[in-house]
Amino acid sequence: MEGTIKYVNPEQKYGYIKAEGEHDISFKMKEGMEYPLNAHVTFDLIVLENSRRYADNIVLQEHGPRKHGKLKISNPYAPSKIENQIAENKESCAIISALISKSRGTKETVFPFNDYAYLPTYYQHRPENQWLIGKPSGYWINGNSLLYLKIKKQIRYQGTTQGNGTMVPKYGCDSLLLGKHVYKNICAFTKNAGIRPEFYHIAYLDGENSVAIISLAQLNTLLEKGYNGIAIGEYPGKRPDLPNRYMIPVTCFKEYR
Repeated sequence: MEGTIKYVNPEQKYGYIKAEGEHDISFKMKEGMEYPLNAHVTFDLIVLENSRRYADNIVLQEHGPRKHGKLKISNPYAPSKIENQIAENKESCAIISALISKSRGTKETVFPFNDYAYLPTYYQHRPENQWLIGKPSGYWINGNSLLYLKIKKQIRYQGTTQGNGTMVPKYGCDSLLLGKHVYKNICAFTKNAGIRPEFYHIAYLDGENSVAIISLAQLNTLLEKGYNGIAIGEYPGKRPDLPNRYMIPVTCFKEYR
């Protein structure tokens, strides 16, 4: 990829590498003074399963001679985190495979999405492909259907069992939370990749105990029509800068144990 130096922040002593169409990637200045740079930069961009970005093989080509010594660039995410993310996703796919196989009594395999052996299409990361943020974690060949799975950690929210006035709806059951921004990214991916909503599923994994799965088509219907006449509630985001999260009733999921 290519980009240009955006600016230098005198207070924090770091600037940003601006990649067109991608999030800014930070680098640190290890020098005694701050000054603007006139340079061109190239780098490899790796996108993690959690949508965080990591720049590797960064090369600066400055215009004109330097008078301020060397500029050291450090990556915001170490390569080990990339490897850990891939390993964790592979393990999650293996656990889900075992749970579905046990429940069905047949051999089922969920492949990590970076394993392209059985995928009909390869999706390449490019600056213009922002919709790839919503890519799945894995895929599952279910009979004659190719199903895509977005794997998330299962944390049940119990407030919707009894409800709490107008803030929390009373479903009569627990719910699982899904960030509105995550939902938006998933919708963008399916639209641009030409995948029908019934073939993209969200899987909530509870350790090695169970996995609860719902299709995007089912989720769309819930958001449009509600649950038993009750509008789908929203729970605050994990951080103040993040959108609310949808409260999805657990009874709408297919559970494998």
